[in-house]
Amino acid sequence: MSQKETTENNPIEPELIAQQAINKKYFDFFEHAPVALFIEDLSKVKQFIEQKAEENNTDIESFLKNSSEIVEELHSLIVINEVNETAVKLYKATSKNALLENLGKIFTTDSAKGFSKLVIDILNGKKGTTVETINKTLEGNNINILIKYNIEAGSEETLKNVIVSIEDITERVKTRNALAISEKRYKESQEIAKMASWFYDFNTQQIYWSDEVFKMVGLSPISKELSLAYCLSIVHEDDQKIFNDFSFENLLKNPNQNLNYKIYTNNREIKHLYEKRSFIIKNGSVERIIGICKYITERVISEKSLSVTKQLLSNTLSSIQDGFVILDENSNYLYVNQVAAKLLGKKEEELIGKHIWTEFPEEEGDSFFDNYQAAFKTRKSISFENYFAPWNRWFKNRIIPSNNSMLLFFHEITEKKESENKIKEAYNIINKSSSVAILCKKKWDFPVVFASENTEKLFGYSSTEFLSNQIKIYELVYPDDLNDIRAYFFKLLKSEDDISSKSISFRIITKEGKIKWIETSLDTIRNSKNKVTHIQGIAEDITERKITENLFFKSNQRLKDQFNNTPLASIIWDLDFKVLEWNNSAHRIFGYSPEEAIGKHSKDLIILPSISDKIDEIWGNLLAQKAGFRSKNENITKSGQIIICDWYNVTLKDADGQVIGVASLADDITERTHSKILLEKSEKKYRDIFEKSIDAVLIIKDNIFADCNMSTLKVFGY
Repeated sequence: MSQKETTENNPIEPELIAQQAINKKYFDFFEHAPVALFIEDLSKVKQFIEQKAEENNTDIESFLKNSSEIVEELHSLIVINEVNETAVKLYKATSKNALLENLGKIFTTDSAKGFSKLVIDILNGKKGTTVETINKTLEGNNINILIKYNIEAGSEETLKNVIVSIEDITERVKTRNALAISEKRYKESQEIAKMASWFYDFNTQQIYWSDEVFKMVGLSPISKELSLAYCLSIVHEDDQKIFNDFSFENLLKNPNQNLNYKIYTNNREIKHLYEKRSFIIKNGSVERIIGICKYITERVISEKSLSVTKQLLSNTLSSIQDGFVILDENSNYLYVNQVAAKLLGKKEEELIGKHIWTEFPEEEGDSFFDNYQAAFKTRKSISFENYFAPWNRWFKNRIIPSNNSMLLFFHEITEKKESENKIKEAYNIINKSSSVAILCKKKWDFPVVFASENTEKLFGYSSTEFLSNQIKIYELVYPDDLNDIRAYFFKLLKSEDDISSKSISFRIITKEGKIKWIETSLDTIRNSKNKVTHIQGIAEDITERKITENLFFKSNQRLKDQFNNTPLASIIWDLDFKVLEWNNSAHRIFGYSPEEAIGKHSKDLIILPSISDKIDEIWGNLLAQKAGFRSKNENITKSGQIIICDWYNVTLKDADGQVIGVASLADDITERTHSKILLEKSEKKYRDIFEKSIDAVLIIKDNIFADCNMSTLKVFGY
């Protein structure tokens, strides 16, 4: 029979030729792929490890971690079915056989670690795992490689066919190491020069500080999660405006700036910094801020000391707002400023040369007299408050002894003391309640000047311990919440007007080491000049409520996670058919992100105009709870593609049984539907050929006739 006759009488031959061409194309792709490819049989490895793990009553991952010596044995259980030419070239082998016979030579100590991780991931069914490790070529040179794997469909359970790709990343690793060395040298140069750098990216809203900046503020580079808010919180309140001046008009005029400002370190020390700041402006907008800082505290202190030394006397005498008196070693007046003369009810010249106790009669047992004598004898400064009965007035005093004189500062605090007494009377009510009241003075460490008597129940510390400053108020705050509380305190202090009382919730650590949640209302107290003098807070234990809220949040979060991660599109609509919730699968199927979809009507998103009336009918039936809980229809994606979706819909009701919305699940069945149509067409075509063929055609399965056409019946007479 001729070749021509063979081809004409056997219609399968062209298909075989076409299949051979396809096979050659795939073989060429495999052989010359840009990465090394191994087709491996890991079935024996799987059986061995599963058996060993079961014998040791443990899981696969734990067994491999605790049996590192067995990893090398696993290599011998791998069957390499095929390797490509790229693999031969990568490992400098003379042929595929040479590579396969010498596989043991390519492994290093690092290879065992990488192989162990790879095996664990494959056996645990993980996908997309990559392993970076080191191998050797057959010439003995180390190469850095990146290993990936893919399990062939149908081999998931047996691991009979696992495709492993190996990419040479030696140059990439060298570049990465060189970059790390360069960055290390840059950091060392900054450390030597005592220079620091930072930048803020407006597009990504990311802030970066070099290690030297961390050192300047007294932090470890890994101790803080940086943010612009934290950066602003450590800038001294006097310099906040200088540091935070990002007005566009100013930046255009001054893209390169030289700044001097103060910051608070982690230990609340004040440091002075000089910064050279540059703004990168593109297309009319600021993209990045770059700052180079230098520590100049010593220089500033030296300059200030020199200035203070030159003007000490004049500044002291002319600008002191308190009553100021200088006494000689015999306690006679040497100098009296105008404020002191006014408080004492005498003219300055009437007091000079007079004895203090003649003009200001006190005796042993009186507070002022006893404190003065103590300072005179010990030569140590002392501060105190006292009540002078003849004048019915309160005074705040500071006595500073020098070599041959005594300096006295004092001012009247009668109004303040009366206010405090009124506050104490008001707080007596609080002492008998579950709420705790604390009044702090406006100083850097916020010393407590009043604490209600019931503090011990909430904090574990008595009011006496608070008032004696044995415990600082900020030491009670849970470390993770401290920055937020500090920022809010600064906001209160900087405000020109009273901020309406706001309750804030945060954690505290009690004296016994317990963690509690409290809710605190904070207010400021201002003097006649509208300056904040105190901050007061009313705190209540909300630990039980917080636990309940957390449980509710976790429950809601689990439901939210299920909603977002279901493989079906999950959508919640309001009564007007507008989107309230839109999960990740809805984004994947229809192309719209949640931000794009939420608030939009269904007709503006996924409904084809041609089926709008049909959807309105389904929607009406849903809301009326008649029918239409499931439908199948065409939809349109963001890109304009027409897809077919299977919809499951259910109405949502409130506690009173009123319909408040609709929840929908949608499954994209486009490919499935098209495949079914193609299959039906293929089967019909096959059936037509089968039935209408003039030749007898029989189908035999397992030596039994499964089917035949009409021509067969005619030929055999059945």
